[in-house]
Amino acid sequence: MNVLKHAQARTIRFITLTLRHSDATLTKQLTHLITSFRKLRATPLWKNNTTGGVAFLELKLARNRTHWHPHLHILQEGSYIGQSALAHEWHRITRTSYIVDVRMPRGHREVIKYVTKYAAKPLGLALTHHRARLCEALSAMAARRLMTTFGTWRGFKLCEQTPAIDWQPIAPLTELYARADAGDPWATNILANLKGRQPWNSNRKKRRPTLHPPPDFDSPSQLDMKPSALAAATA
Repeated sequence: MNVLKHAQARTIRFITLTLRHSDATLTKQLTHLITSFRKLRATPLWKNNTTGGVAFLELKLARNRTHWHPHLHILQEGSYIGQSALAHEWHRITRTSYIVDVRMPRGHREVIKYVTKYAAKPLGLALTHHRARLCEALSAMAARRLMTTFGTWRGFKLCEQTPAIDWQPIAPLTELYARADAGDPWATNILANLKGRQPWNSNRKKRRPTLHPPPDFDSPSQLDMKPSALAAATA
């Protein structure tokens, strides 16, 4: 991510802002969290000690599994904000919450770990075991920003643009299977790359795995691609 390059040679601190557990709907809690953070950034305490940064939204279930635990993980560029002073200001804004955390990372490696962890994990893994809770989370987080830049970082592109691949049809998937069974090495290598396994063996047809098209694809023919594009996609 570009944010890792941007954070190099800068004074960065980790800040975590939480909300006190409540029975309010998740939608209301997320709105309260985001609104409170915006109000915090307008205070002298924040403005006098912060030049910019990025905030990551994370949503988990509390330990009691009955309440939500929404919070923000923040990379803050600037000077140190005392934890007690930040807790006091956060409680004044939220009216209920005072649990905050302020830490200095131990080198750039810890920044990398921090960013990659929270950028890739907006939802706690435990939610995957609670269907109703997961649906509620996805609904409440719809159209919300999971990452927000502020200050001098505002508008900063967090991720590099991935070059577009020029996909072109070459053959239906069923035809690839037929040609591989007939011993065609080209079709054999394509099927091997698709599964990440050894080249296709037509004598092991009974053990042939079924390749299910991804849900975005309407027909097997859309899975077809140039050998060069396939190699780039599976490298």
